Amino acid sequence: MHHTHPPRRSRRVTTASLAAMAVVLPGSLLGLTAAPASAAPLPAAYSGSAHADIVDLSADLLAPLAPGSVADVEIGHSRSAVTSAASGSGSSTATSSNLDADLLFGNVPIQTDSQTATAPPSSDPAPETLAPVPLAPLADIGLVQGDTQAAWSGGDSCVPGVNGTRTLSQSRTTLARSTVGTIPAFLPGVSGALVDVEASETRTGTYLVDDGVGGSDVLSSATTTVGDVELLGGLVTVDVTHPVVLQARSDGTTGSAGYASPPTVVATIQGNQIPIPLNSQPRTIALPSGLDALVDLTITAFQPTQQSAGATGRATLDALFRVDLEVITLPAPAPRITVADVSLAVAPSAVDATAPSGGVECDSGPQSGAPAAPDITSPAAGAVVTDSTPAISGTGQPGATVTVREGDTVLCTAVVRQDRTWSCSPSTPLGAGPHTVTATQTDDNGTASGSDSVTFTVVPDPTDPDGDGLPNGQETAEGTNPNNPDTDGDGLTDGAEVTTHGTDPLDADTDDDGLTDGAEVTTHGTDPLDADTDNDGLGDGAEVKGVQVRERFEVCGTKARKSITVTTDPLRKDTDKDGLSDGREVTGYKIKQKVKTRKGSFVIGRTRSNPTKKDTDRDGLKDKVETTGKANKRFGKAKTDPTKCDTDRGGVRDGAEVRAKADPADWRSGPRDPQVRNGRSSSERGTSGIG
Repeated sequence: MHHTHPPRRSRRVTTASLAAMAVVLPGSLLGLTAAPASAAPLPAAYSGSAHADIVDLSADLLAPLAPGSVADVEIGHSRSAVTSAASGSGSSTATSSNLDADLLFGNVPIQTDSQTATAPPSSDPAPETLAPVPLAPLADIGLVQGDTQAAWSGGDSCVPGVNGTRTLSQSRTTLARSTVGTIPAFLPGVSGALVDVEASETRTGTYLVDDGVGGSDVLSSATTTVGDVELLGGLVTVDVTHPVVLQARSDGTTGSAGYASPPTVVATIQGNQIPIPLNSQPRTIALPSGLDALVDLTITAFQPTQQSAGATGRATLDALFRVDLEVITLPAPAPRITVADVSLAVAPSAVDATAPSGGVECDSGPQSGAPAAPDITSPAAGAVVTDSTPAISGTGQPGATVTVREGDTVLCTAVVRQDRTWSCSPSTPLGAGPHTVTATQTDDNGTASGSDSVTFTVVPDPTDPDGDGLPNGQETAEGTNPNNPDTDGDGLTDGAEVTTHGTDPLDADTDDDGLTDGAEVTTHGTDPLDADTDNDGLGDGAEVKGVQVRERFEVCGTKARKSITVTTDPLRKDTDKDGLSDGREVTGYKIKQKVKTRKGSFVIGRTRSNPTKKDTDRDGLKDKVETTGKANKRFGKAKTDPTKCDTDRGGVRDGAEVRAKADPADWRSGPRDPQVRNGRSSSERGTSGIG
């Protein structure tokens, strides 16, 4: 029998801890429709904050599972905030933390470890790994990483914008796969962890969003991307089909807040799909015979609590969904004993935003400012190096081009990687003695930064006059040029190729992937000995230089295209994290699904999708979800085409049909939405068409 209990008391998110993030455009679903008043000139009073945690864990386990208890451990915390006063004072701040607050676990204090960016002055520290959360043996918490930035131009000006959005503060926190407890041996047919949360992340941010009529709205946003949550060793899986985006927005007259687009929560057990409605009502999950008497499992999903008033938009979310899992044992004649009591709240968050009447008056001038100067981290100041073409490296803005000079002479250039690092070596050997080099970076708009500089001394090896590292005698023997430190001109010295990288100093592209060895090592971070570093089926050169995908792309709201050219990440097998490798998306895969349309039926054959977009056709379903039919279990997991917004050509995009409990592979099923008229809902008109 099932043992039911009243719902747990909702955890309270205080307004003092409000925060969140996700870059959005002015056309957000939360956009305000009231006619704006004249924008308030600077300095003006406005504020915004966003707060989010990846998970909030409460667990109590008895021996032999993993004795211990922990209450309200909020793991993977992000917070962003901005405040400005009419007097001109103000600041922005962003914080990423492993925990939302210090914790006492097993009489051992666990302190919060955070990265914080504050402005003024504007700051953008490099991402970092935060201190581990040691909850063993109760839980194994994965690696937590944080990345923050804050910008402020003073009370009399707005920070530069990009496409109408001016970023004031942003925080991103990622959590690797984490598990809670171990399934006891007396539970039949299951093994592994009680709870397993796949890699997830949360982002918070505050922004000024241009309204197009001379003012800027205040926007606060929290976005949590939730990995699959597996329960009872994977017997039950909870899947969130969209990121959880909670936003608050104010134009100074009206404030609004809520989900940007309501996510869908679905539990699956033994192939049976169980929708979890966002109604705060616990949904009991029926378990197989033998388990049902020993395990109580409920899942509850929530809507945000609306707290907007006047010009302030505000909302709090206790969690997108909460899992309550209780394991009992009934050793006769003893009474019922609870051996595991776990509550896991996923994606709690809160946001608020307040603007002055008419919004903030930001001029319509440049939409991007000069990037910050890059940092040179090596060689260190005052260092003595024996390599006459030393690697010069540091950190910068991802995607920017760093130029290293000595005086007016350009020594080398590099593109900053996504992890913010860069490295390059002088193309011409440096002479003996001290050298002062400077580094600047230029963003995509061609705007140059200030510079960082370092002075170091070169003391070359007299047996190695060209300073490449393997001496003259060896050069004459591993056929290289004793008078040229880089015989094949690939950007790596002969010595470094032979002794460090194992590449061929006589072949500029050892692995024949279309990238020089030097570019792979110093610019792209790929393996110069492996033509396909991430083993995704695409060569490194093709991923960096771009590859053409031939397919008829029918994307919601846009004109159809016969092909696209995409640039993917050669260090990531699945650039867009949609569950399909880059190579598979580019070269194609067979779906083999019969689709019924008004004009007849057809079979979806080989399909090629966009490896840089999780949802190629923007129909509201991830590419892999469409290829597996995972979201369409009501109709036997009928698959849809991830490159066609409306697979069955019935006039409604695939994602909308799934949410309306209709079959997107059969036009006859029709959305079961009372708002639908003539095969298309009012919300879909103008967006589901092919263009």
